[in-house]
Amino acid sequence: MSTRPKTVSPPTLTAECHSCPWATYAPNGLGNAARHHDATGHPITITIHRTITYGNPNTPPPGQTTILDELTDTAA
Repeated sequence: MSTRPKTVSPPTLTAECHSCPWATYAPNGLGNAARHHDATGHPITITIHRTITYGNPNTPPPGQTTILDELTDTAA
C-alpha cells in the first residue's frame, strides 16, 4: 500500500541571467528565459521549485510533542 501526497504544488521557476540583472519568478519562466536568451544571447540558469507534502505538516507524528504542548504542560 502506498501513501499518496496530501498536496503537490505546481512547479514554479526561477530564471536568472548571468550577464545582466534580468530575472523572472513566474510559472511561465521557461518561455520568458528562452525569449531573453534568444534576444540577447545571454546565458541563463533556471531553477525548478516543487513542493510535495505527505501528511499534515501542522500535526506532529504520534508520540511527538510540540513546543506549544510543552509550554502548556509547564504552565499547569
